Amino acid sequence: MKILLVSTQDYLHHPVPSRHHYIFEELAKRHEVHVPHFHVSQGPERRTRLVVHEATRFAKGGPLVHYTLNAPTHFRVLEEIVRDCGIDVVVASHVLAGMAVIRAARRHQVPVVFDLKDWFPDSAAAYYRNRIARRLIRDGVWYVTRTGVTASPPSRRPS
Repeated sequence: MKILLVSTQDYLHHPVPSRHHYIFEELAKRHEVHVPHFHVSQGPERRTRLVVHEATRFAKGGPLVHYTLNAPTHFRVLEEIVRDCGIDVVVASHVLAGMAVIRAARRHQVPVVFDLKDWFPDSAAAYYRNRIARRLIRDGVWYVTRTGVTASPPSRRPS
């Protein structure tokens, strides 16, 4: 099976491995697992069994600036991965890049599994101390979740 993981963090450089590392490194022993690389963290590069696709054009600023500046690149790269790599299932864990991969998956009739941790508005906003930024993130995530997750699912892809 070919799986595309859109993780909530920089898969290669984040200083603390997430549950995705443990789950998908194990899956990669038997399946082809792809992951886009978001250059958000500065830690040393972690070894991986996954197929890594560069998804950062501008390695700038904190997460909000980084993901906003790179959104067009994320849409293009995720579309290319789904279209060109024969992906069988997508795991969407990231909110903004998750919207890009949901769009690509629907276009190519690939099922999407939602890993909802950061899709909850309060969870996504918890990373920000500034009240205005926190409110913008919470409202933005609520909008993205409401419009992206609740839209009609793709029709079944022929086997």
